[in-house]
Amino acid sequence: MQRIFYTLCFLAAASACPELPAVSVQDKPNASLHILILNSFDESTEPFSQARSIFMTELQRTHPANIIFRQFDLDERSHYGESNDELKAQLLRRQYTEEPLDLVLALGPPALEFWLSHRDSISGQTPMIVSTGEYALQNARLRPGDAVIVPHFSFPELVENIVTVAPGTSRILMVFGSSAVERRFSALAKEQLKDYSGQIAFEYANDLSVVAVSCRKETLTDGSAVLYGVFDSDVNGVTLPGHSGLVRIRAASRVPVFGSFDMQLGLGIVGGRLIQIDQTGSDLARTAEKILRGVPLPDPLKIIGMGDPVYDWRELQAWDIDAGRLPPASAIRFQSPPFWKEYLGSILLAALAVAAQTLLVIALLLQQRRWRQAEQERVSLASRLITAHEDEHRRIARELHDDLAQRLARLSIDASYLASNFGSEAAQSVLQTMQPELARIGKDIHDMSYRLHPSVVEDLGLVTALRTECDRVRQHSNAAIIENISMIPEPLPRDTALGVYRIAQEALHNAVKHSAADTIEVTLAVDASTLTLAVRDYGKGFDVSDEAAGQGLGLSSMRERARLANGTLTIRSWPGRGTWVLAKFSLKDAIP
Repeated sequence: MQRIFYTLCFLAAASACPELPAVSVQDKPNASLHILILNSFDESTEPFSQARSIFMTELQRTHPANIIFRQFDLDERSHYGESNDELKAQLLRRQYTEEPLDLVLALGPPALEFWLSHRDSISGQTPMIVSTGEYALQNARLRPGDAVIVPHFSFPELVENIVTVAPGTSRILMVFGSSAVERRFSALAKEQLKDYSGQIAFEYANDLSVVAVSCRKETLTDGSAVLYGVFDSDVNGVTLPGHSGLVRIRAASRVPVFGSFDMQLGLGIVGGRLIQIDQTGSDLARTAEKILRGVPLPDPLKIIGMGDPVYDWRELQAWDIDAGRLPPASAIRFQSPPFWKEYLGSILLAALAVAAQTLLVIALLLQQRRWRQAEQERVSLASRLITAHEDEHRRIARELHDDLAQRLARLSIDASYLASNFGSEAAQSVLQTMQPELARIGKDIHDMSYRLHPSVVEDLGLVTALRTECDRVRQHSNAAIIENISMIPEPLPRDTALGVYRIAQEALHNAVKHSAADTIEVTLAVDASTLTLAVRDYGKGFDVSDEAAGQGLGLSSMRERARLANGTLTIRSWPGRGTWVLAKFSLKDAIP
């Protein structure tokens, strides 16, 4: 019914006025558009400031033409409609005589009344859009081409929201300023809330200063609440721009603060069904877009209802309001996520950093441990090599002294006997025994020299030397030696050839001496970049996990040989199934 009443008032006022030609963008397609925004107070006054900001942003985004916004502040905080209005109208006439307007936006009742009184003398043919309260339209003299966007004010809905989320509320401080517009809001609230007078005590702050309102809020007790409407200026004329009044009052409050407009959410109000100023700004922009394009408006009057219930989670927590009391389908904003979710990225980053540092420390500790083990092995190997050299020297010394020296001494005695009894039959017999002994001594010296340095590797090459060694092992053991020796590119570097030979020699010696194997396989293979030696026996084997068994001088010597020749050595053994020695040498850059 209320919407029908205001629609009829609007149409009646429009039909009573002479029809004026409309000006559209199509009449001047290449020119910039000029829009005058009449502010009832100034640019910082809410809720008009929010609606104006959204209007300008949306219209610039949707309209293709260049739009020039002009603003004029009427500054009507006390008594608008006095003699200074004529001076303001004169200023506007001078400014827009040569610069015609394409559209006028009147924000608030003072701006509407001013423009209706002076539009003919300023720019009578310019269409107008109005955003004001419903009460200001009752005597409005609107014309065809004008449009009105009215945000609906329902104070009973605001009070019902307070009673719903804060049961037991019996006293509400209604915060409105002292300007004429704010007193009209206050009067509208009193009229709409007269049915609640027996249930709730309402106190209005129109005649209080901002200090008095703050002090009054500090004295409110349980069962009280605050409904903040518009508090732009107090009774002493103190102006509170923007939302500074709400912020100040919320800081001093000891009871929940409820608001009236949607743009107040997040600034200290609990929430509820709020007057939609954001929607008002968007609808103003859409309506202006149609007017500027010359598109007829199907309905020049639009009333925007109260918004869906929405609440500030922080205020619900601050006043210990149970979310279960909120209306169905209520939206809750500013809700802090759980700690782990809010800081999940930081937690994961810190965990990764700790894990990386831990792995780095573990890697450094393992490397240090391996370095110490390698150093201990190096010292142990050096000590054993020295001991082995000394043992070898003693063995050679024993062989020379106990064997060769004695045999040569005996030959010396035999030679002296020949010199004394030359030509006798006994001397002839001694001479016959000396010749084989000299041959055996020569062979023993050759074998000793061979063991010290196998010249056959340098003289005949690695393949022939390995086959010769296999033949020698066959002559001194009962094991079957299976040769899988392939031809290789010659010559090899001296260290590589000698390392391969010594490893094979040591592996064959160990297989005959320790493994008691009846079959030994010797494999020498080569591909494009790798030389591979494998010696496999099928004897007793040993436990490679036994440190004492794996640290023998022979095995250490083979590892050292492989390392010196830039190769790798792998030894695998299985008790009762034999031993496998595998050595690999890189041939890259090794073959001339």
